[in-house]
This record gives sequence, structure tokens and C-alpha cells, in this order.
Amino acid sequence: MALRLALRILAGLAVAFVGSSLIGLLELQRIATESGAVFDLNNMLTAITEPETPVIQMMGLAACGAIILLFITWDIRGSLREGSGAGTIALIVVLVGIIAYFGITADYIEEMSRPPFPGLEGWLYKAAYHPLVHTAIIYGILAPLVVRQRGNKFPEPVNPTTPEQS
Repeated sequence: MALRLALRILAGLAVAFVGSSLIGLLELQRIATESGAVFDLNNMLTAITEPETPVIQMMGLAACGAIILLFITWDIRGSLREGSGAGTIALIVVLVGIIAYFGITADYIEEMSRPPFPGLEGWLYKAAYHPLVHTAIIYGILAPLVVRQRGNKFPEPVNPTTPEQS
């Protein structure tokens, strides 16, 4: 039981940190691609190109959001037997911490005047203000409440291949 709890907490921390880092990186790259700029991994302008639609970055953002929401669903569903959503709590604490840190300490600067921060710090800065991160926090808070209100039961899957009995 203690090992499962520790693994869930570590998984929540990892998903929050890696997910928010990727969201920030992809958001910076999305903005750059839309503007016709090319940023390196330190968020420094390296080239000017034609503005394009950032399809790959948007698909990456959608995938990151889906993975975070799937993790929360997995953690809540698995924790119903154990009575804890420790991974989700860890994830929410990290995401709220990132938002609070950059909300309190960051200088508010113009989007494209200069990169907000170099490297990882810049990625986390962009993630702190991204709707995917805020959605994950809201989902992480509301999903357990809905599940508990339903009596700790997820809907049973429907088997579409079974013919209905008349």
C-alpha cells in the first residue's frame, strides 16, 4: 500500500513537471512559428522565416493535455480502491506551485519583445499561463468530486457487439 502510494505521488510529480515543461516549450514554438520566428531550446531567436500554421505544435499541445487528463482519470479510478488520489494531489500541487511562482515573481513582459526566460524556466513560465494547465487543475479537483457523488463507481462499459434481448 505504501509503495503504491509513493509510486502514485512520484508519477503525479513527473507528469506535472514533464507535462508543463512540454506545454510551455510547445506554446513558445507555436507562437514563434505563427510569427515567422525560429527559437532554439534556450528561447533565443535564431532565424526569421515565413509565418506558418503551427500544426505540429498544436497537435503536441493536444497530446500533452490528453496525457495529463488521462493520468488524472487513471489515478482517480485506481485510487478508489485505495482511498486516495495521491498522484492527482501531487500533480495539482506542482501545477498550482508553478502558476503561483510565476504569478508572484515574473516580470510581465511583451510576448515577442524578448524571450521571457531562458530554457526550462521560460517553458514553465509559458505553461503557467496556458489554459491546458488550468484545465488540468480544474479537472483534477472536479473529477474526484463527481466520482464520489456517484458512489465511487465509473459507468460500466457497454458492449456494442452483444445483440439486445427483446
